[in-house]
Amino acid sequence: MTLLLALLLTWPGATDPAATQTQATSAGTQGTTRAAAQTTTPSGTLLLDVVDATGGVLPAATVTLRQRGTRTVEVASDDHGAARLTLPAGRYEVTVALDGFDTVTRIVTIATGRSQRLRIELALSRLAETVTVEVATTGVTETSIGEAQLEAIADDPEALDAFIAELTGGDAEVRVDGFSGGRTPRTSEVAQIVVISDPYSAQFHTVGQAQVNVVTKPGLGAWHGWAGSDLATRGLQARDVFASARLDYRRAGGWFSASGPIRRARTSVSLDGFLRRDSQETPALALTGAGAVKTATRVRDHNQSLMVRTTTAVGQALLRNHVEVERASRAGAGVSDLDLPERALGTTRTRLMVRSGLTAALRGGIEQDLRVSGSWLRDTQTPVTEARTILVLGAFRSGGAQTRGATRVASGQAEVNWKLPPRRGHHLRTGLSVDATDRRSASLSNYLGTFVFASLADFAVASPLTFTQRIGTSDVRVRDLRSAMYLHDQVQLRPTLQAGLGLRYEWQPTVHAQSPAPRLSLAWVRPKGLTVRGGLGRFFGWYDTGLLEEARRLDGSRFSEIILQSPAYPDPLASGAMQATPPSTRVVAAPGVTLSSHWRASLTVERRVWRLGLRATASGQLGREEPRARNLNVPVGGVRPDPSVGNLLRIMPLGRSDQVGLDLGVNSGSLWGKRLQATLNYSLGRARNDADGALSLPANSQHPTLEWGASRNDLRHRLTGALNVKARGVS
Repeated sequence: MTLLLALLLTWPGATDPAATQTQATSAGTQGTTRAAAQTTTPSGTLLLDVVDATGGVLPAATVTLRQRGTRTVEVASDDHGAARLTLPAGRYEVTVALDGFDTVTRIVTIATGRSQRLRIELALSRLAETVTVEVATTGVTETSIGEAQLEAIADDPEALDAFIAELTGGDAEVRVDGFSGGRTPRTSEVAQIVVISDPYSAQFHTVGQAQVNVVTKPGLGAWHGWAGSDLATRGLQARDVFASARLDYRRAGGWFSASGPIRRARTSVSLDGFLRRDSQETPALALTGAGAVKTATRVRDHNQSLMVRTTTAVGQALLRNHVEVERASRAGAGVSDLDLPERALGTTRTRLMVRSGLTAALRGGIEQDLRVSGSWLRDTQTPVTEARTILVLGAFRSGGAQTRGATRVASGQAEVNWKLPPRRGHHLRTGLSVDATDRRSASLSNYLGTFVFASLADFAVASPLTFTQRIGTSDVRVRDLRSAMYLHDQVQLRPTLQAGLGLRYEWQPTVHAQSPAPRLSLAWVRPKGLTVRGGLGRFFGWYDTGLLEEARRLDGSRFSEIILQSPAYPDPLASGAMQATPPSTRVVAAPGVTLSSHWRASLTVERRVWRLGLRATASGQLGREEPRARNLNVPVGGVRPDPSVGNLLRIMPLGRSDQVGLDLGVNSGSLWGKRLQATLNYSLGRARNDADGALSLPANSQHPTLEWGASRNDLRHRLTGALNVKARGVS
């Protein structure tokens, strides 16, 4: 009975004098009601529902009612997006407003003794979409490039990649909607490009690199579609120098792209598909016992991919989802100049990537950026021929490729960043991230054995030099976990001076390594477009998962190598010689492994002259505790110190590196009616180290410091440029 009475009192149209008086008093308290709540004027009831474009309720919307004369009432919608008002009869102007949505105004007439229901739908504000798509603000250390500045760039992902590379010098980390490693969208799908030019932000793991975030549009505009095809034949190819005639070549492919709103001002979708079939011949010139043999191995490539990207605006939040599927296969892989066609491999690579990001405004003015992603990768290799390999030095290679296996990699990442509202010149950012990887590989190589002949004459008399064979498998599973957290404060010291102070803490539980990374940066802005930026910071490199996998694969317990000198042929044991099994190479990691450390300092001067942007950057970097391998079992006088093993490679944090550089750049901006953009960059640098990789052995393992010299990345001079012209009349 009590429930029935409550329903009758709260049902639309029911009138409760006490509730009417309470609501009128509340309305007068929140707003500027100038009439007494206990008026005896004839009144009616207005029931208001505030919803968004999807029909979802919008709480905390400001509802203002105005009437000619002195009456103004202001209330807020409740948790269900509803507002109930009892007002004197008359004509009212109803205005509903909520941050991030377009304000809506309606005219309503309140009749005496009647209840009227009004539904008001708020559309997401276009201004709010451009503001909330990227939590970072534009300032001294950040540059925002909007749609107007992108008009001169061709509507093509490759053109946008080239523009970003020339804009940043080609060494920035590029993210799409906050995710790294994804494909760049078309220029027409981009709302803005945010360049964070402070490479010393504690938010970054990468050493000395700026970050570029390409932000896509959320559900604006109309549907657009593109499609294209790619066809080619051998008639368009030049003759290979090792072939007497043109080799067969065919290519057939196509792509499509479509984007547009599913629900205008609410949800958009972008589709990209790609399909290509290639067929070509790889020439080989081999010398066999029957004379010179000219062969050609047919290589077939099949590639297809599909990407679906959606962006949904929900109140003050943006939800972005990416799904990418790729598959690539090749038949006839792995052959080179001396390989006969039977040495070919078949390879297949399949990848699935799922990503989701949520950008939202929280209470207290806090902006949150949450990203979650997962990827699954599978690589397989299958030989065309199952047979022993015959290698005749300088003549030919025949038999099977003897490479078989599969690699599966599953990885997941979660990252969340918070930006606090400015307070007394301080702009605080903080966040944390977790990255997990599960890598499984099962591979076989040289499992049937390989004969090596010193010359074609030795092959003719069946006199091989060596026979090698691998016994066992190298099935390995490695799990790796990487975590980081940071705190960064951008301090406005003066109107023209900013300082960045940050601390990043990274740890890799897999190798029990953890390290703090302090960062410091300064930015000084002067009139007439002059900006000076400098910084100093410490960065760490993760211990490579590949080294963990290699150490487990070569731990000495999974397989062994058989090496026979001057064996019989074709049966290596037919001569009756005892089969020797020398110890295999082992790889071990030294205890106390640390993350490689890099200290970097730089100074950048930028100046705006007319429409030209001039930039000069001088930088220096020191690397220490980088992983390096040393052979601890080098033969002395032809005898190994430990005869129970072969090469014993120990990975230790002993590596060093350094590099210095000067980068000069000119950017024209938009000229010739915003149809012309040009960039020019010149780099002068020097890079040195004691090894180009962790497993690159020094010539003298007792004195690895003698390897100090120019690295493979030592490019003394580099000059790049780009010119983008938008033809007249092209939209």
